[in-house]
Amino acid sequence: MNKKINIFGIILAGGGGTRLWPLSCEACPKQFLSLTEEKSLLQLTFDRLTRFIPPQNILTVTSFKHEYLVKKQLGPSHTAIGEPLAKNTAPAIALGVKHIQEICKNDPVIMVCPSDHLIKNNEKFVKAALEGAKQAEKGAVVIFGIKPTRPETGYGYVHATSRTFKEKPDYQTALKYLQFGDYYWNGGIFMFKLSTFLEEMKKFNPEILDNIDNYEKLPSISIDYAVMEKSDKLTVIPVDFGWNDLGSWDSVYEVLDKDKDRNAIKGDVIALKTKNSLIYSTSKKIATFGVKDIIVVETDDGVLVCRKEDSQHVKEIVERLKKQV
Repeated sequence: MNKKINIFGIILAGGGGTRLWPLSCEACPKQFLSLTEEKSLLQLTFDRLTRFIPPQNILTVTSFKHEYLVKKQLGPSHTAIGEPLAKNTAPAIALGVKHIQEICKNDPVIMVCPSDHLIKNNEKFVKAALEGAKQAEKGAVVIFGIKPTRPETGYGYVHATSRTFKEKPDYQTALKYLQFGDYYWNGGIFMFKLSTFLEEMKKFNPEILDNIDNYEKLPSISIDYAVMEKSDKLTVIPVDFGWNDLGSWDSVYEVLDKDKDRNAIKGDVIALKTKNSLIYSTSKKIATFGVKDIIVVETDDGVLVCRKEDSQHVKEIVERLKKQV
């Protein structure tokens, strides 16, 4: 398989570090943190891709401020492309594709992966990726569909049969998708041939390709809005490889080991009569008593206390903190 199809990988590592404050921050976003294992999420993503892609064929697109962190974690020889400005995923992918086009004379298949998602089953991931490469080689834009478990409004949905894509529906629409059973979450992992990507971008957002060397002129737009909602080349591969985007502290709680009271404990913690909670300490002792369904996170930068159900609102705290600076 690998000998027949030339595959490159683009890792997207441009996250700003707002959702997992105070552990994650602008200087060190979550993709560079070790949340569930000794290695960072970025390192786990890279290792996963090297199971079927040569390391020299993998590059990372990140903020220019974080190039050094990418090199530090993946090695000085790793190709890290720094964006001068954050312009969302469509320009970031286009930047990576441009680099591959410059160094590769043929028409390779490209896999795009976020750097800050967790995948538990690497074997199933590789199997799905190799199947995706076959479809991409035929000209498809491949989406790996995650079976939804709730009416989430923060994800894109793709219909497996009609191959139509809907980015971030409202709650009632998401609820209908969940009930239909043949809609899948878009996990942000894509595959396509280099030529297919260029054709679709030229068709739907030519200004991105036209201005790729002048980043300030590029629109800030996600690949979901730029291509996925409009393309008629979508192919959906349903997957079950233990995907979690770790987009909130509640998501982190879901993947961590729990004690008998369903508490996820990290660090120096005493949790008495505490249930269904995440208590995370990096330096100080934390003691809780008589509480449930809460999140407490302590770092040198601050302390977060909130209900688990409100953990999506942490980015609002970060915005308030930015205004105070």
